[in-house]
Amino acid sequence: MPETLTPFLALALGGLVFGVAAILAIALRPGMPGNALLAGALSAGFAAFTAVTIASEGVIPVILNHTTNLWGVQVWWDLLFSLSVAFFFVLPRARARRG
Repeated sequence: MPETLTPFLALALGGLVFGVAAILAIALRPGMPGNALLAGALSAGFAAFTAVTIASEGVIPVILNHTTNLWGVQVWWDLLFSLSVAFFFVLPRARARRG
């Protein structure tokens, strides 16, 4: 563990705390409907953070980060599988509501 709390470590730990809190909130409230406003706000916050990151560091570090070693590829695959699982659960519900 690093001796000092860097801004990057603080951001990573903050994301972990909020991620665990979200998972617990969902798991401990089975049957409760989702909150579209909260989901939209979280998505907007994530998009804003992504935009700031791309504006300050560019896109090339993303490619380098995910192709430099096995951990980078593992994280890339985690992202792809997470997106696939999300679409697996969301798309049938969205299609059913549409018509």
